[in-house]
Amino acid sequence: MVDFVLLSTPFRPPPCFPLTLSPNKENHQQARSAGVGEVHLPEALSRKYPNASREVS
Repeated sequence: MVDFVLLSTPFRPPPCFPLTLSPNKENHQQARSAGVGEVHLPEALSRKYPNASREVS
């Protein structure tokens, strides 16, 4: 059984992808400055990545 697929060319997101994240990142920064804007993470992930609930990748 194969658990992965090899791609013949590297994956590239569509050109509009970064534009999609820009408004969300700005909204997130505004929410963080207002003291909100976190998400709930399962306990193991919150221990492994303590700042992940507050970051935008």
